[in-house]
Order: sequence, then C-alpha cells, then structure tokens
Amino acid sequence: MAGDLGLCATVLKKVNSPFFGLSGRIGSTAQAVNQLGLAATVQIVTSLALKAVFGDRAASLARFCDS
Repeated sequence: MAGDLGLCATVLKKVNSPFFGLSGRIGSTAQAVNQLGLAATVQIVTSLALKAVFGDRAASLARFCDS
C-alpha cells in the first residue's frame, strides 16, 4: 500500500475523520494500521476499491449487498 500515494492519502483521510474518533492525528499508513488493526484497514481499502469500481452505480451495489 505504501507504493500507492493516492490510496495512502485516502486511507489517512478516512482514518482521521470524525467517524473513528481518534484522540490524535494519524500521519502515516503504518500508524493507521497499528491504530485500527489489519481487519479494519482491509475493510477501508476494500470499500475504496469497490467505490472506484462501481462509482455512480452505488445503488446497484447496495441492492447487491442486500441479497
């Protein structure tokens, strides 16, 4: 992941969002993985990949996940 700057930046943006409620600011992907754990990091990266693939067709993705 460290080789893809766009992915790293997006992961850091998500990790530093109010959703995670971290007390400090995360500055590197290594810190993000240490703080959140591998499973949560994989979920973030997977959601970003799905969003890139489906783009504006998010409604069809929501229906797919329902089934």
